[in-house]
Amino acid sequence: MENLKIQDYGYNERFKTLATQYDSNLTPARVMAVYQGVYEIVTDYGVSRAKLKGNYLFNMTEDTIPTVGDFVLVDYQQGSFSIIHQLLDRYSELVRKAPIDNKKVSQIIGANIDIAFIVTSMNKNFNLGRIERYLTSIYQGGITPVIILSKSDLCENQSELVSQTKDIAFGVDVITTSSYTMEGIEEVKALLDKSKTVIFIGSSGVGKSSLLNAVAGKEIMDVNTIREDDDRGRHTTTHRQLVMLDSGCMLIDTPGMRGFLLMDARDTVDDTFKDIHDLAKHCHFNNCTHNKEIKCAVKQAIEDGILLSHRLEQYNKQKKVYAYQDKKNYSRSKEKRMKKYHEVGKEARNRKSYDGYDY
Repeated sequence: MENLKIQDYGYNERFKTLATQYDSNLTPARVMAVYQGVYEIVTDYGVSRAKLKGNYLFNMTEDTIPTVGDFVLVDYQQGSFSIIHQLLDRYSELVRKAPIDNKKVSQIIGANIDIAFIVTSMNKNFNLGRIERYLTSIYQGGITPVIILSKSDLCENQSELVSQTKDIAFGVDVITTSSYTMEGIEEVKALLDKSKTVIFIGSSGVGKSSLLNAVAGKEIMDVNTIREDDDRGRHTTTHRQLVMLDSGCMLIDTPGMRGFLLMDARDTVDDTFKDIHDLAKHCHFNNCTHNKEIKCAVKQAIEDGILLSHRLEQYNKQKKVYAYQDKKNYSRSKEKRMKKYHEVGKEARNRKSYDGYDY
């Protein structure tokens, strides 16, 4: 696809309006990939490299660090590194809590995304709890989720896994695929509209790279085999990158993620567990915990076979995580306040007042 313009990469009227607030001499660009401080960008002049402006580094926060999918304004330099001056506000983003060994609080996986495909294979990797965590973060980021159950040709209980997934994915499209038999590939392709940006997320070994190659109709990603003992794979993709498909749809591929820690997403937990949230409105008590209370609509739904008990367990588990975080944050805040109080008291005791008395 030659002679592409920045508009082909999703630079629409919204971003044009945002850009008018800044220097008109700057060039709009979209971030295609990030390599340890070096950005691969695309502009009307083609694909090139860029770096952040010096003072940008001093003023940026975790939320304003450009990532794959972002639109930025650059001082374009032909044959050299362009300089990124400004990040344009995102309309959506996929964020996870940074790994424990990371100094950052959060990690932005991708920005300005329309559809997030959750890819999980129908083998030992199949995990409903992980799918629910993905759904919560996707809803929080303002993105439309779609679930892909891959490697259907290797699954003997396909209908059972599809049924379990639909039970926890309230109203979300679930597509079964196989890169070997090509099952479901056309169904996925139908969602890859021109000028839309999509992202494929999932653990290593779920067959994302094979799926993307099948969807693209050509080899755009390297493929690795998985270990047979645990169905886990090596990271095929080593960095996040945005790829333009022949259809005009933009695809963000990500490295396989062993874990996906949630940011604070209390409000969107109710989106993920909308069935429980709606049932809870009919509980006798407004603050019903769906445990031992009488006239609990949620427990009644479980008894009637309308709601799976596993569903409530996952809901309570995520609620407990946030309650624990609240308690932890309160303890830290209290400790900080008490430390400040003691410091002020110590300073007062060491200072003599104007009338000669000690405080």
